[in-house]
Amino acid sequence: QGLKVTPAARRIGVTSKHLKPADFKHLPRSHEGHHSTTASLAALSTAFLTSDVAHAAATGPVPSAIAAYGHTLGLVVASMALVVQRCTIKDGMNQQDLDTAVKAQVAYGVASLLLLGSGYLRVAYFAKGADFYAHEPVFWFKMLLTAVLLASSSFPAIKLGQCALSASEANEGAAMSPKLVARMTSLVNAQLTGLLFIPLTASLMARGVGYASGLPWQVGAAPVALGFLGLSFKYVKEAVTFEDA
Repeated sequence: QGLKVTPAARRIGVTSKHLKPADFKHLPRSHEGHHSTTASLAALSTAFLTSDVAHAAATGPVPSAIAAYGHTLGLVVASMALVVQRCTIKDGMNQQDLDTAVKAQVAYGVASLLLLGSGYLRVAYFAKGADFYAHEPVFWFKMLLTAVLLASSSFPAIKLGQCALSASEANEGAAMSPKLVARMTSLVNAQLTGLLFIPLTASLMARGVGYASGLPWQVGAAPVALGFLGLSFKYVKEAVTFEDA
């Protein structure tokens, strides 16, 4: 009661309901002297940071929109990178094709980090909140699909790196066997197909399809962790032991 909000605070979405007298109960009563003033300012800052005001500023519409934009941008960049790889990884590819494919792989990795980072922010701070997603089977299916996409990308990443290194050391053009080209393109095709389902799962879980309040989050998280670790080991081992003959 009696707490006022300045016009500047209103412009960032702070209202009187965000200010609670309890947040300021630790402020020093005395206003005499420099030390008392400093202590008052420090206590006021602490009260602000731990109050609903800071939470409202951090989870406002602008940060939420930026996180959503980052998620969409990551998906678009990842799709474009895979399309570039699909067009450049082919029989008789030259050095320029190899360089382009390597750059596309780097872009795919950066886009994956952007997807994961923005996705974490949306789950933890924005959208429907972590408690909702923890009990949403479609969300865990999306996470499993993401884990498969990330794990399967390890094979092209390793083989493209090996080819680029061999071409650099031999000072000659790219050399990729038809068998390796076929394996690489099959994985890229699978990744592109998997990416098509990401927006669908996002649309379904946003509407609460399949929501189960009694679903333990461990039931959804376990397949994601096991799938990522298992498939990562599989594809890394395949890349290291791959034989062209």
